[in-house]
Amino acid sequence: MPDWVMRHARALGWAALAAAPVMLTALAVATSSPWAPRSVVGNAMWAAWIAGALAFSAALLADRGARTPARITGGLSALVAGSFIALCFWVSAVSRPPALEDVGHAALRSADGRLTHPELAFSFPDPSERDLIRSPELERETREAGDSAWADAHRVWAWEGDDVQLVLDLARDTGAGPGGEIAASLRRAGHTPTLVSDDAVEARLSSGGQVVVRVRRFEAGATGYRLTATLVGEDVTSWRPWLDELQTPSAALEQ
Repeated sequence: MPDWVMRHARALGWAALAAAPVMLTALAVATSSPWAPRSVVGNAMWAAWIAGALAFSAALLADRGARTPARITGGLSALVAGSFIALCFWVSAVSRPPALEDVGHAALRSADGRLTHPELAFSFPDPSERDLIRSPELERETREAGDSAWADAHRVWAWEGDDVQLVLDLARDTGAGPGGEIAASLRRAGHTPTLVSDDAVEARLSSGGQVVVRVRRFEAGATGYRLTATLVGEDVTSWRPWLDELQTPSAALEQ
């Protein structure tokens, strides 16, 4: 070990203790996608702190002349840090949502007061029949709220009126109902969920008004999809029958 390292081992140890968790935590934030399981990322954060503590211990041991234990402890620190970095990159790679195929992006067709997807065969009452206007701006804002991976995985349609906004979101089904995730997002934004299940969420908005979410899960061919309808407005009670009219080509997937 170089003499300058031995002379400044204690200072280097403190620096390692402070810097390792900070740098590795920053790496976790940079490489972990929004869909990464929070438990995985949380455990990785603990690994970062352990790596820093081991690096500090190794420096102290080296300062006291215990070179063999210092090397072992330093090696453990490097192993923990390396495993943490590999885990972050792995989580980032595997947790991206599956991209929506081209068939999912087909334009809706209007007939007999309903809008129907020509490829996936789901349908719903035409919102224009209830004085809502198609809103490309709201569609764009919804897409831009996520990153490029989210945009590739979702097809969004949106309408708005004087006091109601309606957003329909088509995505591949990933197996778990999204209700809990939606409710958690609403809580973080300061809203109060009043109903939470895998496929339904309702909440009171902190600014007044309501949000009602319904999810329909279905299969088309060998692929599972989910259609999420989100209504936001001062009073969306009158829209509940409309939500009941969302039709999919097959029965909802079992949980």
